[in-house]
Amino acid sequence: MFSAVILPNCAKRNPKEYRYLLISLGELEAGLVTVAAPIFNAKSEVAGCMFIVAPSVRADYNVIEKMSEATRRHAAELSHLLGYAT
Repeated sequence: MFSAVILPNCAKRNPKEYRYLLISLGELEAGLVTVAAPIFNAKSEVAGCMFIVAPSVRADYNVIEKMSEATRRHAAELSHLLGYAT
């Protein structure tokens, strides 16, 4: 079971860009916040995953939003380098 986190500032940009984000608020490891996004190859297959982990005590709403944006952006950049076309 994973937490659903509403990130309105991210959704305002382009909701489709955030459809593959996974946000865990301690479900994977107690005391940690994890944000993950897949990396796709040229065949639109998942080639890997990018994630950021932070201690829960330091990850307020604003930090989670920044983690989400950075994870999504860098996973998209790596996907592009592997030939993935959105």
